Amino acid sequence: MENLLIILRHTPYWVWIVLGYLIYVGVKASQPRQQSLARMLVVPMVFMVWGISAIFHTLRLPLAAAGGFLLALLIGLGIGWAWGKTSGTYLPESRHFQRTGSWWPLVLMLLTFSSHFYFSVQLALFPAVAHDPVFCLLSGAASGITAGIFSGVSLRLLNHMRKIRPSLAQHDKKQ
Repeated sequence: MENLLIILRHTPYWVWIVLGYLIYVGVKASQPRQQSLARMLVVPMVFMVWGISAIFHTLRLPLAAAGGFLLALLIGLGIGWAWGKTSGTYLPESRHFQRTGSWWPLVLMLLTFSSHFYFSVQLALFPAVAHDPVFCLLSGAASGITAGIFSGVSLRLLNHMRKIRPSLAQHDKKQ
């Protein structure tokens, strides 16, 4: 228990700010809402950048980490694509997406935060693991799965928007 308190005490304040923001965004995602295209793409991009940044700034075997990231990213894209089927629709009149509310984004964000926190603590306590291929692969995979899921949902919604937009253009030509 004492070790846990030491870890918590030595965690930078910005980490807790990130956690607070993730909780805020996750709770907001639990409610139905309208979202612009730009806002919909923010979360996948943040998780993509966060994951890639961790690969090249904290791990000493970036190829192992990148391999884990890419493999998990592909798996996550498939999961996100399936999940995206029920996550919203495109509203051409307002040029927004009507998103359904779900607690899954919060759960996913908290799991991602926890895995990043875990890997960071392990690196702080045992710096040699930065050279361990399995550690690097798993660290990359933990980031890749989340980036993939959020990206897959967004791609599914973008696909829905793409299918609607051409039919609107043809409808306008007929009038």
